[in-house]
Amino acid sequence: MSGGNIMCGEFVGNDKSGSALSGVLDNLLELAKKEKLIEVIRQLQSSMEEGEDHLLIDPELAAILLPAVNAYHKKLKTELGDVDPASIIELDDTDDVDPVEAKWGTGKGWQFYCTTDLIKALKESKKIEEPVVIVFD
Repeated sequence: MSGGNIMCGEFVGNDKSGSALSGVLDNLLELAKKEKLIEVIRQLQSSMEEGEDHLLIDPELAAILLPAVNAYHKKLKTELGDVDPASIIELDDTDDVDPVEAKWGTGKGWQFYCTTDLIKALKESKKIEEPVVIVFD
């Protein structure tokens, strides 16, 4: 099954953890107050809409994005409870949620799974000054 994989330097995220990135970015945009953050989110959304097989998040953008992703991850954790990121995606498996749409961004469980690895990759990017790469297959 296809999806998005998050990587940066030596860090390789869990299988398909980048799949829900579009939903994460949509929610970050709704919560964003700083113009620079809004600009970064829109830039990433635009890149994703171009349909490329990968997305690069430069270290400068990663540093801007990290606090917002951290805050959104904490919000999701409050909503979902203290759960294992790898098993949380099962919470999206309900009759009223399309599993494909959930995986690609609408599912809160998939978003939590995504933000868990995205935070690690953004931190790694900041530390080693290399881009975060999300590969879609």
